[in-house]
Amino acid sequence: MTLLLAPSVVDSQPTLSRIRDTPGFRVSFVDTTLANGLRVVLVPQRFAPIVSVSLMLRVGSRDDTPGRTGIAHLLEHLAGDPAFASQRRFGGWASGGFLPGFTGFSDTGYSARTPSANLDAVLFDFADLLQREHIGEMGLERGVRGVLAEHAQGVYNQAYGLSGLCAWEAYWRGITRCRSPEDIERDVRAATVDELRTLFRERYRPDNAVLVLAGDVDAPRALRSIARFVGARPAQPIPARRAAAPAQVRPQIRLAVTDRLATAPRVDVAFRGTPSGARDFAAVAVLQDLLVGSGSALLSRLLIDERQVAARVESWGEGFPGSTEPAPIGIGIVGRAQGQPDSLEQALTSAFSTIVNERLTARLVEQAKARLARSFVEETRARGPDALAYLLSELAVDGQTARINGWVDELDAVTLADVLAAARRYLLVPAQVVMHTLPDSAARAPGTSATIVTATTTTSPQATTTATTSSPAPPRATVVMPAVVSPSFSVPSPARVTLANGVQVLHVVDPRTPFFDVRLVIRHDGPAAALRTSPLAAVVRDVVPYGTATQSRAQLQATLDSLGLTLVVGQGATDEDGRTTTFRITGLASEFEAAMGVLGALVRAPALRADDIRAVMQQHNRTAATVPGDPRAFTQMRAWSLLSGTRSAGASSDLAARAPSADATLAAQVHALHRATYRPEITSLVVAGPVALADVRRWAERALGTWGGPSVATSRPRSTAMGCDARASVDTMRTAPPVDSERRAGSAQTTVTLATIIPTRTGADHALLAVAAAVLRARIGDRALTERWVSYGHRVQVAQSSCARAVSVQVSVPAAQAAQAVRAMQEELDALVTRPLASVETDVARNAVVMLRLSESVTAARVVDHVVVQEVNGAPTYWRDYAATLHRLTSGQFAQFAAMHLRQGPRAWAVLGDSAGVQAALDAVRR
Repeated sequence: MTLLLAPSVVDSQPTLSRIRDTPGFRVSFVDTTLANGLRVVLVPQRFAPIVSVSLMLRVGSRDDTPGRTGIAHLLEHLAGDPAFASQRRFGGWASGGFLPGFTGFSDTGYSARTPSANLDAVLFDFADLLQREHIGEMGLERGVRGVLAEHAQGVYNQAYGLSGLCAWEAYWRGITRCRSPEDIERDVRAATVDELRTLFRERYRPDNAVLVLAGDVDAPRALRSIARFVGARPAQPIPARRAAAPAQVRPQIRLAVTDRLATAPRVDVAFRGTPSGARDFAAVAVLQDLLVGSGSALLSRLLIDERQVAARVESWGEGFPGSTEPAPIGIGIVGRAQGQPDSLEQALTSAFSTIVNERLTARLVEQAKARLARSFVEETRARGPDALAYLLSELAVDGQTARINGWVDELDAVTLADVLAAARRYLLVPAQVVMHTLPDSAARAPGTSATIVTATTTTSPQATTTATTSSPAPPRATVVMPAVVSPSFSVPSPARVTLANGVQVLHVVDPRTPFFDVRLVIRHDGPAAALRTSPLAAVVRDVVPYGTATQSRAQLQATLDSLGLTLVVGQGATDEDGRTTTFRITGLASEFEAAMGVLGALVRAPALRADDIRAVMQQHNRTAATVPGDPRAFTQMRAWSLLSGTRSAGASSDLAARAPSADATLAAQVHALHRATYRPEITSLVVAGPVALADVRRWAERALGTWGGPSVATSRPRSTAMGCDARASVDTMRTAPPVDSERRAGSAQTTVTLATIIPTRTGADHALLAVAAAVLRARIGDRALTERWVSYGHRVQVAQSSCARAVSVQVSVPAAQAAQAVRAMQEELDALVTRPLASVETDVARNAVVMLRLSESVTAARVVDHVVVQEVNGAPTYWRDYAATLHRLTSGQFAQFAAMHLRQGPRAWAVLGDSAGVQAALDAVRR
């Protein structure tokens, strides 16, 4: 029997009622306002000994100086700069916390995460941010460089990055031309210290801010600390804000831009939306979800699957909690390589009409409501306190905190008639903004009158001043920096059951959340290693969720939608090196039975139809050709694949040549590869959540117990652990090509990733490698600032692997500074061996790692990840050893580890951008 649905579970009561009835649905919080006007919201949650803090200020790009943009963004960088504080700022760094910021149209936010024992240090940082005004010339120059680097990396070095910026500015600010990198740099560099100080005094103040704390927080004590640290800065009249462009009646803005990084045309449209407090806001949110919010979204079906005019469809703008201004309903579609924007725009307009007049049904509306409700509850209740703190700060800044518990009720009230009315009101009218993006080689669309800007200028901000400012008087209150955090985290030992056919079931009861998280992990070692090396590996992985023997892809997606389940393939903790494939499914505990039915049907009887194989191959090629990835993710993937030996030369071109036919021979190859590599005796099912062990065992047996037949466990050798020979793997990786470079014409920046790998499977060595990553992150950041080469968003990460651990160092810099950055990356990696850690550096790195693990321990998803890692390494004491190593860490112990593993380990470089400009530097460091 093929089990896909469990009607007794699904239909026992309305979906949104089940969501409201789940344990822990209601969020209890304290909402108060201090004497000086600071609004404070506290959400005590005892999941783990960490606290998430979010500060939201009513200041954004709408408060920029008229005629110029970027002032509020620059102030966000300056206010959050730890080097210009009244004392050593950001105690959160020393205790493992961090304080990133963002600037939106109406709001600016900062966030932090810290162990609860060190909360006072972080609160002191936030209080200091609200009180100090000492913005000087040195801080201004560094802030300018940071903002320009952020624009270069996030906008001008991303395919279609300029599309989003132009459409956003046209909608919110009424700007009628796309601004070039020179325009952005001119505006930002025109900012003066006095101008920034004035904006700070007007907007960075307690009575214009909301502070939210969520997690392991003692409310009375936190309120006392906040009152003490914020000081006596009194409330004062706040100047009126400028009107937002969407509030003004104006004609449609049409823009066009050429983009040298794009390989296919794109069209973005922005319709005037509705404020979050409006009566039809929930209906608009449901409409947006129906258009692009799921695997069976209507626009994707129409434009990609049926009419085949688009390669990708996405949305931007509208969403919860929205804005008190009419946020845009933004839709972006990327077409086929030889298409034209005019035809894309016509197809999109036609699709809107078809959807409104033919495709919207009551059943689809109910499914969208359930998806939105589940997503909202999962985000705010099941993923730890970070998302909850941020969302509550967004709500509180607009006086809407009650919606944290009322949003599901708003969704529940939406009817088909409401959605149809919203669609006719907001979609069947001329769009407020229409944005056409053409590849550089494409001809200009006939009849387009807007200015075309080519976004190819490289922004290379240079330091122009080294002036310093005197230190201001310290704040009225001080705080003692905390001691080293004790690594008190742990990962529960899972209960284990082995089915008759060899499937290993591991289960961790986690009653803190109403959501379950299931991973079906299939190992690709031994005979199944073919799946790592075959060019068809990705095809086999991606065609499995296309359907079953009894359900097509559309029917399977409808099943998932009706149940509110989320299925993701190939995004587990051990998938990076190709040694496992992970099927992940999440949902409410009440739908666990049905979820297991879906998983069982997929692995026991996947369709693997020739048409589906052809569609997967064509999608792979179409995506590669039309949707270039993030350069940072791209180079990281390339470097890791070099080290693990999983990048097959010519695989993409081979698929491209075979995709049009996908003949019977190819289908037979896919079937054979699937049979050889998807087997029960090399499969583990890992479950975390509130589902009882007896239920997990019963439904695992029913869904997976007959997979492979009754004699499969005895006819094939079983592996008792998922580990492998780490030393042999690293020796193999030494033969990998050391450099993978690709020149991307028109790139504003060069992105470089350096990766190295060590042969270890123990928690102790992984802890030391995590410390190495934390030290590298700090040292690379210091060099980027002191040597004045810009690295926006530089990253240092540790990759999970079946056989070893990889650490990658990554920077994105202007091409002129790339060679300098390459030398610095190599030198800092070598310095982990040659330059001993200072005691304070050891403490800071250790606390950063402890903070990372503490923050991960609050969610079922991370618990599952940790259990999988333990199984992959065959080490049940993995995380216990990890914590013990951090607890007794010394500089000498770290030096010994670095000399043993980091000095001689294989290294790989991946470069995207001006690869020729860094070739000499790469040749030098490789020698």
